[in-house]
Amino acid sequence: MTQTIFIADPEATESLLNGLGARGFSPLHAQTFDQLLSLCEGQRPDIVLIDLGLPGFKGSSSLRKLRKLPGLDQASFLLSASPPASQTRLNPFTVQVDDYLAKPYGDDELLVRLGACLARKRLLSESGAQAQDSKSLQPQTDATAQDDLFQVMQKVLKDLSRFKNLERCSVALLQQDRSLAYVIASSDAPAPAGWRLDLANYPELREVGRTGHPLIIRNVRQSPLMADVAERLHSQLFQSLLVVPVVIGECVVGALVLRFSEADPEFGQEELFFCQLMALMFAQVIKSSQDLPQFHSMLREENRQLVKMLEKRDQFAVKAIAALHTPVTVIHGFCALIKDGGVSRLTADQQEYFDKVIETCEALDGLMGDLLELSRFISGHAALELGERDLCMILRKVYEKVWPQALAKGLIFQWDMEPSDCRAWFDAASIQRVLEGLVANAIRFTAPGGQVRMVVEDRSQEIHVHVQDSGVGIKEADLARMLGECTAETALGEDSGCGLGMALYRAILAAHQGRLWAKSRPGQGSLFSFSLPKRPVVVV
Repeated sequence: MTQTIFIADPEATESLLNGLGARGFSPLHAQTFDQLLSLCEGQRPDIVLIDLGLPGFKGSSSLRKLRKLPGLDQASFLLSASPPASQTRLNPFTVQVDDYLAKPYGDDELLVRLGACLARKRLLSESGAQAQDSKSLQPQTDATAQDDLFQVMQKVLKDLSRFKNLERCSVALLQQDRSLAYVIASSDAPAPAGWRLDLANYPELREVGRTGHPLIIRNVRQSPLMADVAERLHSQLFQSLLVVPVVIGECVVGALVLRFSEADPEFGQEELFFCQLMALMFAQVIKSSQDLPQFHSMLREENRQLVKMLEKRDQFAVKAIAALHTPVTVIHGFCALIKDGGVSRLTADQQEYFDKVIETCEALDGLMGDLLELSRFISGHAALELGERDLCMILRKVYEKVWPQALAKGLIFQWDMEPSDCRAWFDAASIQRVLEGLVANAIRFTAPGGQVRMVVEDRSQEIHVHVQDSGVGIKEADLARMLGECTAETALGEDSGCGLGMALYRAILAAHQGRLWAKSRPGQGSLFSFSLPKRPVVVV
């Protein structure tokens, strides 16, 4: 979809306008404020870029006048200025513009700012429409097919796994002698017939079957109950457990198991009561597949409550991030104006301070952009242009973009691909973002003289992409946290961006019906891999 942008700047060049047109924008040029008004009366722009030195432009009063025009209340506004001109102008942020550009700016910087504005605008618009889309969570069942009941259970478990950011949740039936259990539905994969669990390896299920009471294990690696299976837990990604009994009459027939990717999760009485309701609903399904009307009513009500909680969470996140963007933009803009306009009057230390503040603001802006993007994927509102494409073309673009960084650091950077055309079903922009992020991390954590390698592997139904490095490696516990759900510790720790970035990459790949995994050992480098389907995957 072509985005219309008004460039209200007498200094705008023909090459700038042609460049925007080549990048998918529809640029219209105004050399005075009156010309800009005429353009706005004729059509509705998506973005308006105004230079503070535009003839006839009177600062905040002119901006308020523009915002009152029909169709411009949803447009994004950017201001630009040269340092000398900006010293005599008003504070551009008092009218809450979306961004500020210090002149001169490059084409790449402009495109990044335009893309960020459009992403924020799209997400804020979509968040208001989430209530209309909540019906997508309602299960569509065939009242005459018992198998559909377990498909519904699977759908509910998938939705439940979004709530509280679970690593996995599943429902298991317990044998009467408590020696075996059978998983009948799981959030991460359909349960095949005969998926059998030996309860000797699952003390949490044995305990719930014995007591009939919910069990919370806040750290599975430190729990005395789990001591006998400690060795098996080393290969697991989950850190804590909630097990809720599924009871029919006075008999425990099964369990709802929730696995959390972090230890000691925040879990109160309200969440526990909600999970007990879910277990009660599953008990009704197991008891009688003929009692469909009552089951559907319960399921719709539970889904309604779940949708409501998810909507509140997603809307709060979007509004909070959008509110944070304005003060960060203000700080960045003022520091850039002061530094660019008064370099000769600043001491070396003062210039260094301003550089650090500007760098931090840019990092925060990138962090908030990642959070917005992650929220879009989690809520299922990401706009992906999926299609069959040559994945090797993406590798070539990433290689050409990143190899100067590797060369500057003294690394050997190479990529291998299959001799044939490696085609897969994906959105080019989002997959390039995943690959660039993985390669950037590999370069960052590999010492000079090391190696970074990209490999494409053709499988029968999938294409696998591997990013391997000879860097410092990652501890097993850290790797589990990195590949688990994003937490405050992973997102804001020393390796900030890794936890949040990996959460975003996982969400992107999940939207493609792909997956992300990794292998690493301290001092022996890391191997991060992801998969993409060759053809569209039909999700039932």
